[in-house]
Amino acid sequence: MALIVDASVVLKWVLPEPGTEKAITLFDLHASKKIELYAPILLLYEVTNTIALKKDLSSKQVKDALAIILDERINLVSMEIYMQKIAQAVRG
Repeated sequence: MALIVDASVVLKWVLPEPGTEKAITLFDLHASKKIELYAPILLLYEVTNTIALKKDLSSKQVKDALAIILDERINLVSMEIYMQKIAQAVRG
């Protein structure tokens, strides 16, 4: 099974907030290769920017958070392919 995620989901893997439990479940399923995750290439910029601007995180926490996200090997696709995948998902 393949799912489309955005930065808000991926950020919940490393920044606890409402909805974190569901995001962690997706993380675990992806890590165990039970599902594939897709996201627009823009995700790297959005996630990096958000984490880097968090004033309450130390540089080590920022580095660790980015490493977790980058190590997960989310399938990053162009915006065109991302939009096509969303359209396919909506159509069922």
